[in-house]
Amino acid sequence: MRLDAIEHATEVLVRAQESQIWPPLEKLFKDDRLLAEIYLLIDGEVSQREIVASLRAKGITVDEPRVSRGIRSLRDASLVQLVERNSKGNIYTTVRLEKILHLKKRVARLIEPSKTKE
Repeated sequence: MRLDAIEHATEVLVRAQESQIWPPLEKLFKDDRLLAEIYLLIDGEVSQREIVASLRAKGITVDEPRVSRGIRSLRDASLVQLVERNSKGNIYTTVRLEKILHLKKRVARLIEPSKTKE
């Protein structure tokens, strides 16, 4: 019960600060489209190697070190976290901020504005 109250309070505080949280993130993703593409592929199930393969399948020329640096940037920005290391590689997921502010929808709109609507 207490944990639910803390999570709710966190959500309220994040939403109240949305106007200060989103603009720097928007700039980050606008300035680095590949970073936005990487962020959209992180779902808690795919490995870093699978992200590389997905990007290549989309016609994006990329190598594992570049994706690794992108994921590190997302971790440094507190947007993703490591959830598992297994034979597939490192598995990352988005943090609660994504769910509260619907960041993936916003990021998708930045890189494909004609395909996404809210």
